[in-house]
Amino acid sequence: MAEPTSIRGILDTLNAIGLYDVVLPFLIVFTLMFALLQKTRILGTVDGEPNKRLNFMLAFLLALLCVALLANILGR
Repeated sequence: MAEPTSIRGILDTLNAIGLYDVVLPFLIVFTLMFALLQKTRILGTVDGEPNKRLNFMLAFLLALLCVALLANILGR
């Protein structure tokens, strides 16, 4: 059997620290929610621009909630 490559070792380390279970889902949900909130301007505007602070906070909280629920559902 072939020895594991350094890339495989790196991927295993990233998996061990939860990259695929926590970090990637968080980034995906955060990015999608922030983009949606920015584009729709549903939370209002400041000087004609979308309210970035409020959009950031809401997207961050929703992403954390989604990751927590995902971890709870999957039992991790």
